[in-house]
Amino acid sequence: MYFNKNLFLGILFIFLNFQFITAQPEVEEEIIEEEEIIEVELRKVTLNQLVDEIRSCKDTEYILTEAEITPGEKDIKFLEDKIFYTPYIVKSLNFENKSIYFYDCKFNFPDNSPLVFKLWTFNKCNFVNCIFNTKLSFDDCKFNSNFPVKIHNCLFIDYIRFVGENSEIEKFEFVNCTFNKSLDFEFDINVFSMNGSKFIADTNKFLIEDEEYTFYQLNFSEHNIENFFLKKCKFNSNGFKNLYSINFEATEIGKFYLEKVKLETINLTNATITKSLLIDSLTVTGYIGVQNFDFPFENSNVPWYNIKGEKFCIFQNINSSVQIPYQPKTDEAIANEILYNDLISAYNKFNAMYHTRGDISSANGSYIEIKDIETRRQKYLYQINPNFNIYLNYKLNVFLKYFSDYATNPARSLIVSLYVIMIFGVFYFFTFSKWDGINYKYFIRKYKSLAMYFMSKKSLQEFYFNEIENEYIDFNQFKKQYLNKKNKIPFFIRLFGAPLYGFWMAKYRITIFVYKKIEILGGTWDSLTISRKVSVGFIVSFLLFLYFLFIILIKCFNAFILSLNMFIIIGFGLIPEKGLAMYLCVIEGIIGWFLLTIFTITLLSQILQSA
Repeated sequence: MYFNKNLFLGILFIFLNFQFITAQPEVEEEIIEEEEIIEVELRKVTLNQLVDEIRSCKDTEYILTEAEITPGEKDIKFLEDKIFYTPYIVKSLNFENKSIYFYDCKFNFPDNSPLVFKLWTFNKCNFVNCIFNTKLSFDDCKFNSNFPVKIHNCLFIDYIRFVGENSEIEKFEFVNCTFNKSLDFEFDINVFSMNGSKFIADTNKFLIEDEEYTFYQLNFSEHNIENFFLKKCKFNSNGFKNLYSINFEATEIGKFYLEKVKLETINLTNATITKSLLIDSLTVTGYIGVQNFDFPFENSNVPWYNIKGEKFCIFQNINSSVQIPYQPKTDEAIANEILYNDLISAYNKFNAMYHTRGDISSANGSYIEIKDIETRRQKYLYQINPNFNIYLNYKLNVFLKYFSDYATNPARSLIVSLYVIMIFGVFYFFTFSKWDGINYKYFIRKYKSLAMYFMSKKSLQEFYFNEIENEYIDFNQFKKQYLNKKNKIPFFIRLFGAPLYGFWMAKYRITIFVYKKIEILGGTWDSLTISRKVSVGFIVSFLLFLYFLFIILIKCFNAFILSLNMFIIIGFGLIPEKGLAMYLCVIEGIIGWFLLTIFTITLLSQILQSA
């Protein structure tokens, strides 16, 4: 055999290369496992150094990375005595042609010495991957460009505030930030955008606050926002009683957009949306303050499932500091007619918006919630002033809620009607009906026939023939007197009668054939052997079971059809029931008329709304 040396070397080379390639991941993994994570040591930077570095930077961009900004000995010049606290105020710095960026920085200041940037002018300012272990304020700061303040992936241990009537920062962009206390704005904004951020209340920060005051984690009260976007954000108060999520009280907003936001309480009291309102995938676990909240009906898209569940409320100011939500869930709250009417007015405003947009599902959902509240109020009115008129209205509302969701759900009314038909059908099952003729006497007759079968030597086909003997004779006479008179009756008349006789004879012969095949006794019962009696007894028992099952099915079907007939058209002609069942038929007819009337109104209402 000829040995090819070059071929052997080629195969060996490929094999070694394959082994080397497959081994590479393991080597890399080992190298990775051996690497040590080295924590970067942050460079200490004082406020004085920070200001000097920004001033001395000749470039248009100042970038500070991996630094810890903390007060130094020379920073005492920035301290100002405010009686209860001494903030570090860095003010009156003009960097209008300079962009300032902070990356991976940490701001560490004492609790009683907040950091304040006052009267600063920037071209751009970004904070990325920063930690603010301090109270932070931007007071009367300005941007001389159209760029937003970008704050990405930052952690705020305490509050952050943007304040000052002379502030000129129009755009803010927050991405993946965490706020342990609050974010406050006290001036008008052109664009506010926040995505993927969290407001998680720090227990220690709020324990020192005044319990007789209402706090908000995100606050825009009494200022204007041209465009507001909040997406994939979460608010958690950690159980603090007077801590709410977002405050838009007396705020005017152009475009308002919420998507995939989880919050506890949002205050929209006296707020106004001027251009468009869009809310989707909103989860509210607390309250929505809606007193005097206005929005454009044509450009609002707020599916009801986002705000359902009686979240609407009216905020009451107690001692001008604590806001208590009003909801008509107790007798005391329902008695306050002014607040009750304001709340119902807000509900009706949303309901009207849904009708304007053609959102029938949301319109029905809001209407059901309105009627639930009204029903609760009717119950309260009956308790304080019992009279038949109020009681009847209250009970009608309760019934309409169950039957058709206050005439908004025709499918539910059909289901309830079916339940009524089936309940009456159960009563008819145990009563005698002329339609099936099944009663006590019927079973007596069948029992006698069965007993005679076991006592006599007649076969099943003989018993069957005895039952239809008169009918058999009538059909034979029918054939002789009419079908065989060929000369006296026209052909087409005899042609019409032939199938009548043929169908009956076919049925008779098939029945005789079946009885002949299933004959099991072949004599009298006492003439059978023991083994034969056992087999015959078993077969007869099984056949009796099938027969009773058949009787039950016939009875059920007859009872259902009878109940359906009485429910829909109040019967026709003579009622096939007697005694108590006859009166049940009358009662069901009246109930059916009433329920079908409501169903018709409900169906027409939904059709007209859709149109």
